[in-house]
Amino acid sequence: MDLPLPMQKFASLTRPPALFLPWAVLLASILPATANPVINEIFYHEDRGAGPENTLTEWIELHNPTQVTIDLSSWSFSRGISYTFPPGTSLPGSGYLVVAADPLTFNTNHPGIDKGSNVFGPWTGSLRNSGETISLETAAGIRADRVQYADDGDWATRAR
Repeated sequence: MDLPLPMQKFASLTRPPALFLPWAVLLASILPATANPVINEIFYHEDRGAGPENTLTEWIELHNPTQVTIDLSSWSFSRGISYTFPPGTSLPGSGYLVVAADPLTFNTNHPGIDKGSNVFGPWTGSLRNSGETISLETAAGIRADRVQYADDGDWATRAR
C-alpha cells in the first residue's frame, strides 16, 4: 500500500534555519517569563476541642518558588476569601508571606514571624471547614494559582 505522499519527499531539518533565530530572540526579549507565587499552606480549621472555633486564627501562606521578586500590588484572592494586596507589596525570590484573617491574632499566636512586610490582612469572609477553592489572581484578573482543599479524602490524610 502506498502512502499518498511518499516519505522520501520530506527532508528532516537538523537545525532550524538561521532566518528563525532573530525572531526567536526578539520574542524572548518582549515576552517576559511570568513568575507566580503558589498557595503554600492553609490554616482553615482551628481544633479547639469542645470550645468554639475562632475564625480570626485562619491564614494563608504564599511562597515564591523563583529567584525573581514578584510585585503583588493589587493582586487578590477572589474565591474563598476576599483580599486585595496594597500597592507596593512584593514577594522576594524564595520568600514567603502570610495573609491572615486578623494580623493581630496571627502575630499573637505566631510571635516572631512578622518582619514588617510579610504578614497582611485582614480579609473579608472566612475559610470553610469542610473545604472550598481558594483562587489568587493578578492585578489584571488572571488566575495565578488555585487550590481546592477538603477535610476528607487524600487532602485530610497526614502522613508521618
